[in-house]
Amino acid sequence: MMKEEQDELMEEVLAIVEEHLDQSVEPDTLFESVCDELDVIELIMAMEEEFDIEIYEDEEDLVKTPRDLMRIVSSKLDDEM
Repeated sequence: MMKEEQDELMEEVLAIVEEHLDQSVEPDTLFESVCDELDVIELIMAMEEEFDIEIYEDEEDLVKTPRDLMRIVSSKLDDEM
């Protein structure tokens, strides 16, 4: 995925995260500092629905920040091409 595409994807992921958490976050904001584990699971489910992908349980453990979510989504989208 090109840098420009990654930047756009990061914006989309941040928008979904901010809407779900009802607060502003940065790409490297630690989820543990702004929400609980259930919120993270719901965010993962929202990404799966929005981007029509499946994030596996072992990948869920890697999600600590919005940037982590973007990387996983990006990887899944690249795999589909």
